[in-house]
Amino acid sequence: MKHTITVLFVAVLAMMSLEAHAQLVYEPFIPNQSSSGYSSGGYSSQPSLSVERVRTSAYFLYTDGSIGKVRLEVEISGGSGRVVGYYEPPQPLVYNATGCWKQLYPYASVRKCYAAYSANPLEREFMYKANIRGVMYYFDL
Repeated sequence: MKHTITVLFVAVLAMMSLEAHAQLVYEPFIPNQSSSGYSSGGYSSQPSLSVERVRTSAYFLYTDGSIGKVRLEVEISGGSGRVVGYYEPPQPLVYNATGCWKQLYPYASVRKCYAAYSANPLEREFMYKANIRGVMYYFDL
């Protein structure tokens, strides 16, 4: 009994010391950056920007005031974003038709919506907007 309690006590102490050591030594991994902040050539290395692609539903206003919906693909890099693609739905009345994602060129830059300065109801509902070929699309990421 005494031996079992001693073994359990030592095991708990060992786990606590390993956990404390792991918390004190942790250093986050940043790709393409050495620990000294310099590359092998002696110049400061630039951290690589991660590029993330997100697909979201966007909404727009028709000229008659009704609301339309389209799927957009947004590329986020650093603090900025751009719309790089859209979903083209299948043609109506075509048997076994499927939609597909199309690339958008030129890319449309993403801007923040300012609800306080707009009378547009969609701008009050969403966080971001993009002007694609003369039509303003509103969406959240």
